[in-house]
Amino acid sequence: ADYEMAQIFNAIASADSSQDGTEREYFTHDLMALAPVPDPSERWRSIFLDQFRLLWYKPFTYRAEVLFNSTDSSLEMGTFMSGNDRFVLDLDEVNRDIEQRTGLIAEVRHIHGGTGTYADEYNPSQFSLPGDYDQRGPYEQWQSQQPTGLQTIVQMVGGHDLSSDKVKSFLQGSLAQLDLGSLSPIHDYTMQGDGSVVEATWEGGHAILLWDGREHVGL
Repeated sequence: ADYEMAQIFNAIASADSSQDGTEREYFTHDLMALAPVPDPSERWRSIFLDQFRLLWYKPFTYRAEVLFNSTDSSLEMGTFMSGNDRFVLDLDEVNRDIEQRTGLIAEVRHIHGGTGTYADEYNPSQFSLPGDYDQRGPYEQWQSQQPTGLQTIVQMVGGHDLSSDKVKSFLQGSLAQLDLGSLSPIHDYTMQGDGSVVEATWEGGHAILLWDGREHVGL
């Protein structure tokens, strides 16, 4: 369709109520519209499909944008569909079939849902609070958990005159004050770039210190 026809169609679809306030139904609930965009001068086709997403207040409304790419060109295919709760799965299946038939590569750029029906001054029939639900099961499951490990992350900024040897000695001094039992020899790594990594392991745990070569230390 040309641009003028799209304008007429858009005007009809936008007229959602008549003068007496009754809703007009021009189309079925299960609606599909396709709009190929062969070049940037035809971007109005994509905008035209976006209007459907804003105007079509039906369940399971989707607007997708897919590029079919070759080595030297690209074709955008815009899709609008309502009434299909399997839209994403069907879109993936169609894209795979097109790839096999044409050799093009499908690239899904966007998938948007409908805007939904606006309810002015909506008054819910009832309110539900967390205490209205039986939470004994989740609480019992939480209490029955047996954690097997604990991780603590500490980040420090502001040190001066730091070096690989200094940060290693800091970690050694801190671990020496703890009763860790079988502490393995501490290793430090300064192979590339600034900073260093210091590693310490013992039975039941380990510590890794990261220095960025400046004033940031993470443990």
